Amino acid sequence: SSTLKGKKQIIINSIILTLSTFVGGLIIFFITSNINEMIVGCLLAITVGMISYIIKDELLPSIIKGNNKKYNVLGMIIGIVILIISHFIG
Repeated sequence: SSTLKGKKQIIINSIILTLSTFVGGLIIFFITSNINEMIVGCLLAITVGMISYIIKDELLPSIIKGNNKKYNVLGMIIGIVILIISHFIG
């Protein structure tokens, strides 16, 4: 039961992170022309810091302790490939 609660909390945290990143991106997209580039850079730096913290302290430990290591590693590899492809497309 405790493990199930932990997994649910990780999923909820991931969903909140994804939605907040999306909403923040939309806000920045619409107000970028009205604010200083330095402010946009600072906001993006804060966002990257928060994402790095969540990945390092929440997601990686659960991946390492998880039972389905093959799927976890496969998911990480697919995610990295998607990031690389999106970098070259965008």
